[in-house]
Amino acid sequence: MAHTISRGMYSFVKRVPKRYASVDPRSRIQLSLKTESPDVAQRKSLIIEERLVAYWEALLAEDHEGAKAHYEAAVNFAEVQGYT
Repeated sequence: MAHTISRGMYSFVKRVPKRYASVDPRSRIQLSLKTESPDVAQRKSLIIEERLVAYWEALLAEDHEGAKAHYEAAVNFAEVQGYT
């Protein structure tokens, strides 16, 4: 998990591990955390990474319903945090 800062705002940045390349074609994921606080960025990054790994694992296990639920939870979290 990592977060970076650009122009005063933090972003979540993670390379898609090779283990998940077969279920996620992206090479890298970057999401704005919409915060200038390093503490808030750390908390949000941990939550996003946890849900992202759960999503990938569900896809690998071919649990499409579970993967869909994890994805929807991540989307709901993003919306609550003000992401589009």
